[in-house]
Amino acid sequence: MSNSFRANTMRPQERRRAARSDAGFSILELVLAVAVLTMAAIGTLQLSVATVGLEAQSRETAVATSICRKVIEDMKAVPFSEIFERYNGTTEDDPPTAESPGGAFTVNASWVGGPPVDFDVVINFPVNADGALSEESAALVPGFPTDLNVDGALTVDADLVGYRVLPALLDVSWASASGQTKTQRIPLIFSDRGIDE
Repeated sequence: MSNSFRANTMRPQERRRAARSDAGFSILELVLAVAVLTMAAIGTLQLSVATVGLEAQSRETAVATSICRKVIEDMKAVPFSEIFERYNGTTEDDPPTAESPGGAFTVNASWVGGPPVDFDVVINFPVNADGALSEESAALVPGFPTDLNVDGALTVDADLVGYRVLPALLDVSWASASGQTKTQRIPLIFSDRGIDE
């Protein structure tokens, strides 16, 4: 039996019911479609928010890396015999004619469209309680040299003179956009022949 013949033989009530069932979406179908679209929109929004947060962290890390490079380049530009004097925590031994930032200082930096951020720079050397270079101090990083004057023995209870190797630990810290304190730590070994990173 064809559909056109059946439609002609249906009663008026049956025709209205058939027309309504083929007319479009029911309320239930509409509610389900809206719910699915809402879930998809929420997922996309969460992904966008996470992406923006990661982008800010990436920019901060790039600025911190740039600051690390700048500090290392500045330290490399100093004669080996003056690195410790200029970048340690005391001002008593600073060279009188040279700029000496010390062992801790702050660099204020920003990126395009970002707020200014304070990056705290700390440079640690193996020193004793008096702040003098010391071979008896624990290594800053496991595997770092402790025989700084390369004489084959550790000098104990004496100010170290004639050092040829100078290990250092560079820390750059900042308060990230997420509110956490982030730190980049870079171990360095200076020698009277150059620098090893």
